[in-house]
Amino acid sequence: MKGISPEGLIAALEGVAASYAPGELAYLALTSKPELTVRDRLAWALQTRLAGAVVAREWRNTVGWIDLAVLDTAGDSPQALLELKAAYTFDFARPARPSAISYRDKIVADAEKLRSADAVSHDTQLYVLLLLTHPMGIPSGGTAVKYRPGLSAALRAHGPESLRDMAQNSVRALLSCLGPIRQGTLEGGAAFGVRVTIDYWLIGPLATGRPGPDA
Repeated sequence: MKGISPEGLIAALEGVAASYAPGELAYLALTSKPELTVRDRLAWALQTRLAGAVVAREWRNTVGWIDLAVLDTAGDSPQALLELKAAYTFDFARPARPSAISYRDKIVADAEKLRSADAVSHDTQLYVLLLLTHPMGIPSGGTAVKYRPGLSAALRAHGPESLRDMAQNSVRALLSCLGPIRQGTLEGGAAFGVRVTIDYWLIGPLATGRPGPDA
């Protein structure tokens, strides 16, 4: 078992989006950040897809807790590690927006944490996954929508499509330095009167900085 390719990880992630009931993912993403629910379903999807692997959530390592780890059959040696971050498109409305810079710094720190993890070798696959929730209009629901003031203000100022484009440009400007980026969209369905998408950026495999066997 040799970990998981970016394509395999994306296939599992897109299968996760399809596993929710109609509107469920939209509801979860508007009422709170969907990082944990997506991580948990992704872990189960990988556990059932990867023969000879053990998939751990909140895997404890010398650097702390890692969101998701694909381990060898014995459940010890990491074959692939993944850290997730979830935000909203308004957080990335501009590259210089304080929230965008804060998320950039957190993601860079996550990448360094993965590289520093104990038992990581040159062929361990390291990934960071960013999820950005985007409602295609101003949601109803009042205070049930956790970040409704920020969402509403950004959507009024820029419009749904423009805000989404701005966020995508900001992510590329801030994070392309980390490694290869694959971008796509998970359809969340509709909740509180609006269609919701979750744009994702899978960054990696990251360079480990560990020498290969022939070094």
